Amino acid sequence: MICFRVFLLICAALIWLSANPAQAGDLPAKVVKALQERDRTLNHLTSSWRLSDKEQTFCSLPPTQLETMRKKMEVGFEADYRKRGIIDEAKIKHDVQDSVQNIMTALQGGAVAYTNVWSFQRDGSTALISGTTQSFNGFISTFRQFYDKDSAVTVFDDNHSVKGLALPKLTPIAWRTSGESISYPVSSSASLDLSPEHLVFLLGSNPLSLRGLDWKLQSQSPASLVLNSIFNVEHTTYSIRMILAVKNGFAPSEIVVQSGHNVERYTASSFRRYKDTWIGDRVEYSKDAPGFVRVAQVWNLQSLTASPPIEFKIAGHEFVRDFRLVGPDLSSTALDKAGMRQDSRFGKIVYYQWPGHFPSDEEVKQIYQKQHPGEATPDPKSSASLPFVGGLLCLVGGVWMFKRRGVS
Repeated sequence: MICFRVFLLICAALIWLSANPAQAGDLPAKVVKALQERDRTLNHLTSSWRLSDKEQTFCSLPPTQLETMRKKMEVGFEADYRKRGIIDEAKIKHDVQDSVQNIMTALQGGAVAYTNVWSFQRDGSTALISGTTQSFNGFISTFRQFYDKDSAVTVFDDNHSVKGLALPKLTPIAWRTSGESISYPVSSSASLDLSPEHLVFLLGSNPLSLRGLDWKLQSQSPASLVLNSIFNVEHTTYSIRMILAVKNGFAPSEIVVQSGHNVERYTASSFRRYKDTWIGDRVEYSKDAPGFVRVAQVWNLQSLTASPPIEFKIAGHEFVRDFRLVGPDLSSTALDKAGMRQDSRFGKIVYYQWPGHFPSDEEVKQIYQKQHPGEATPDPKSSASLPFVGGLLCLVGGVWMFKRRGVS
């Protein structure tokens, strides 16, 4: 009996530790407190940023390999469309050619430079970003991104090419994260260029919450603290280093994300003071993926004002595609597969007309119940609340204990 109780205590400890990871590693308490206070100060601000962006893509593959890639993509896209249940041959041919041509344009390289103004608004647990993205092959999208605690939705208000060609409007996408949504990557199906590292500088989110990482103190000096961590995206491991500026209240001054030879760098080259809190007012971002893309951005802070209550409306969109019942932090591969009818998660995607506000979890479940009468409503929160390692150990150990006691 004593062993069984000890085992249960170990299980409980494992579950608690997994559900409550140490977000600050071995950081000094004064640093954690300073960044928490900084986050509260910046939590009700609207900032306007002017972005100057230069993007160059290049490809070192010879023409013969590019042609081989084109043929393989055509075969792959055609098979994928058929798996999705599309039977219109003319539509398949058109969509395959369109998709392949877009990718080939990207592979063959190009360059673009543009400037626009973005708005970043925070009000308590909600946030709203409005901006424009332009790709190297000429697609321009104006969008809004709304965050609410552990969920978010992206809406594309305009989608066209530099030649003025109007493109079909993209369906708004809602998704879930495993923590504060502004600290986690954007749903990959939204295909935006903003990362949670961007938001640490541009939205003023707490850097210690970034991606839910466990930060370790690497070194410190009178001028700065250097933290590091690692994270995985699908099958790729990334190292990340963050520098906090001591004289600026431990505000982040640089974040470097690296995987192999691919490097992304975010740097606050100057700061502005707001209510005894420092915020970077010139942020430089660069991305260098040898053989594929090189990006250079400069963000200049235009204004800081107190945020009014955030109103999020959608006009001109019939339906929203909501992935929140599928699960949190879905990779691009998981999202692609979840959109296929043969995938078991396909039925958990909820489609609905925008009700005038961001639907709560309970409202999404009610919509699911109406669309799937008699079926059990998926609850990704409850399935994710028992951490895998702790749950697996408890399950295996519990079976072993019950066998020892002659129950099974």
